[in-house]
Amino acid sequence: MKYSLVKRKDPRKKDGEAKIYACPQSHNTIKFMDLAESMRHRMISYDPGTIMGVVDVLTQILKEKLQAGFNVELGGLGTFRFAFDCEGLPESANIPFDPHKQIKSIRTCWEPSETLRELKEEKMDWHKADSRVEQRRQKRMLKRRGGEE
Repeated sequence: MKYSLVKRKDPRKKDGEAKIYACPQSHNTIKFMDLAESMRHRMISYDPGTIMGVVDVLTQILKEKLQAGFNVELGGLGTFRFAFDCEGLPESANIPFDPHKQIKSIRTCWEPSETLRELKEEKMDWHKADSRVEQRRQKRMLKRRGGEE
C-alpha cells in the first residue's frame, strides 16, 4: 500500500499547529470490466457480462431499497445507508418542518463489514510515495521536457 505524507491544520482550531498525516495513494481506478474479469477467474462458470449484469441489477435494487428507507447489508461488503445534511429548525420557530427546504443533501454512507475493517490487522507492505501534488508537478516537468526535445 502506497502512502504519502501531507501537512494539515485542524480547521476547527485557528491557532492549531499543522500536523503530518499519512494519505493513501492509489495506483489507479480499476474499471468495472476489469473487476468482472478478475471475478471470472474465481467464479469459472460466469462470464464478465453476467457478473456486470448482476452488479447492475444489484445497484438498481440497492437504490430502490435505500429510497424506501432501508439500510442495505451486502454480506462481506458491509452496509449502505442514507444520511442527511440538514438545516436545523428551532423548536420555538412554530414553523412546520419542510424536508424540501431543511434537507440540503442526501449522502449515501457505507459501513464496511468486519472483514474489511480488519484490513489493518493483516500484513501489508507499506511504501512511501510522493504526494499527489508532487506527482502532478513531476508529470508537468516531464511533459515540458518532452516538448523541448
